Amino acid sequence: MTHRCCNRSCRWVRRIVNEVIAFNEGIGGDTTNDTDVQRLSSIIDRHGDASVALVQSGTNDANSRRTANAFEGDMQSLVSRLFAEGMDVHVATSCRGRTTS
Repeated sequence: MTHRCCNRSCRWVRRIVNEVIAFNEGIGGDTTNDTDVQRLSSIIDRHGDASVALVQSGTNDANSRRTANAFEGDMQSLVSRLFAEGMDVHVATSCRGRTTS
């Protein structure tokens, strides 16, 4: 059984016997600081046995008045903390503003 979500903020992925189970831990409006500082510990507590983490964050940071340096520091912290838990960490970016023809 695979759980799919339409919200792409953050997805925590665990592989189980040729099956991928994805957990969407994104909260609309959260910035990387909200995720890293306020919620990452509880997310790791719930999914600490995951082998892979897919992180898509930054859209709300770009829409806020946060600096690029603040965003970069929060992303580095978030990725480092997941990596320290033994997860393969993959960072996805938003395609916002791109058009296709």
